[in-house]
Amino acid sequence: MSIGIFDSGMGGITVLNEIRKKYPEIDIHFYADTARLPYGEKTKEEILRYSEEIVEFLLKKNVELIVIACNTATSLALDEIKNKIDTNIIGVIEAGVNGVINLKSKNVGLIATTATVKSNKYEKVLKNIDENISLYTQPCPLFVTTIESGEIKGENIDKLINQYVNNISKNIDTLILGCTHYSIIKSSIKNIYNNLNIVDPSVEIINIIEKRNLIKNKHENSSTNYYVSGEKQQFKNNLKKIFSIETDNIFEIKGE
Repeated sequence: MSIGIFDSGMGGITVLNEIRKKYPEIDIHFYADTARLPYGEKTKEEILRYSEEIVEFLLKKNVELIVIACNTATSLALDEIKNKIDTNIIGVIEAGVNGVINLKSKNVGLIATTATVKSNKYEKVLKNIDENISLYTQPCPLFVTTIESGEIKGENIDKLINQYVNNISKNIDTLILGCTHYSIIKSSIKNIYNNLNIVDPSVEIINIIEKRNLIKNKHENSSTNYYVSGEKQQFKNNLKKIFSIETDNIFEIKGE
């Protein structure tokens, strides 16, 4: 079986790694739209256009499942794309919501991109399941570009974590990492706010896939191909630095 995964950048690799760990015998096509990140500061129209272009690209790879490993694209594009294609497609917001429901938490924080926060998608889905849940949101506009620069630990990251999470930490017992990039700095967030339950949609996505039996037809010789709209070498360097992944299966895609 072949699946497609996409994100604006490195954050989606956290989703890829979880899927690969659970399903080693499938082919994965991963698209990182690094030329146009960060998605979190773009308009809905732009995000929808980018997402549709990438989905079209992945469908040409004959994928049988597409995972939008980006909360912003999930919140602003998933519903519309789902109505236009026959291929199974899922996003990460449902995964994050399920993680909260399983914890039975009523006081929940969400750190996410500006676009994801403004979409109110998490709040709508959570309230639809349990109207007694209180959601406290905090946009974090500097996280993605900082992480994409390769800075994932240290004083600057800790300062940003404190700057953002401190605004909502007193009201919550659970924190949703509402951007897959934030999964990369999860250990630093846990170290500073060790009293909070951390919900990571990158991990929770496996429960959605298993529940719906979306991955089947496994085979022995699996492969992972990476496609980037931006600079190939920078992506390759970050893949090694952040995830200790070394591969030559990286293809620079222009004009997609």
